[in-house]
Amino acid sequence: MPNCPPDDWDRKKLDTLKAAKFEIADDNARQSFALSITACLASPHPVLRDGIAFEALSHMLRAQQLDEHTMRALLEDLTARLNSSEPWGVEQPFAALALSEVARADRIAPFLIEDELLQLLVDTQHWFINISDYRGFSEQEGWRHSVTHGADLMMQLALNPRIDVEGLQLIVSTIGTQVAPESHAYVHGEPERLVRPILSRHSEASWVKPSGRIG
Repeated sequence: MPNCPPDDWDRKKLDTLKAAKFEIADDNARQSFALSITACLASPHPVLRDGIAFEALSHMLRAQQLDEHTMRALLEDLTARLNSSEPWGVEQPFAALALSEVARADRIAPFLIEDELLQLLVDTQHWFINISDYRGFSEQEGWRHSVTHGADLMMQLALNPRIDVEGLQLIVSTIGTQVAPESHAYVHGEPERLVRPILSRHSEASWVKPSGRIG
């Protein structure tokens, strides 16, 4: 597929990078790689999509190896991918999963201004309430799991102390839209993942109003 693997990164080189735990010594090369590997989040091949693209982004973000310019660019890129119409149905859920790592990075060391953080919450809500693809695991294409990946993203937002009570209540109502879809019965651990954003802010239990209870 276009740009996956990225230019100058054939499969052998990517496998070598994975074996080296995604460590890229040159800072410019690392920032560039992080921005280009997002194309592989749309790959129908689970090793490229999950085992390399997502794992690489997760490692670099958690190790604080990406600068603010790169992380903002990732935010823009990944948010746009939530509207993807690629035929395999994998890009949207993996964009959401990668966005959960960007949201976590901001939670640990804030770099987004308030408006950017709130826009991420709104964009997440708009995508999540419209999920209609409930496929979980395929032997050929690996995981899709839109609902759980979206729940992971909302958990990171719920954990962010800069999300106020109004934002937390929005998360509750958003989660509620996918608790019991009419067309599907969950079989891949979705209920457990859906409840995590709700339980993540123990000290502010009062923000879960009776009208917002799930389950």
